[in-house]
Amino acid sequence: MLERIEPPTDAEMDAWRASLETGYSPLEEERQNVFFEPAPPEDLSVAVVTVISVVVVACTFGLALLAMPFGFIAKEIAERRGQPPMKWFLAGCVFGPFALIYQWLYAADKTKKLCNICRAPVDKRALICPHCGRDPYGRSK
Repeated sequence: MLERIEPPTDAEMDAWRASLETGYSPLEEERQNVFFEPAPPEDLSVAVVTVISVVVVACTFGLALLAMPFGFIAKEIAERRGQPPMKWFLAGCVFGPFALIYQWLYAADKTKKLCNICRAPVDKRALICPHCGRDPYGRSK
């Protein structure tokens, strides 16, 4: 914190004049230390940590906003194909467009469908869901 500096006294002025002759002035050195005192490292480290925290939170929020559409698209595709939608939502959020490419190219399992009651993948030809024991397509007997 800066201290208020009073005008020099006569004794200080005499010391300053003497220092002009010798080239050394402890008085001038003392005044420079008052004005150019470095900030304590605690204050600087708190400021740095605060700035880093804000940047990390902002980047995380921004990446989450960018990743969410990929998750929703992958979830919709998975529901239409009879695959577990939550798994593909997370994969879409984490891997983004790479999850969509993988899902379209390699994960096309056409032999399974989701049970309308328990939402578990069931073979299309099955008459009873192996997970819940009911008709997977909601047909009445």
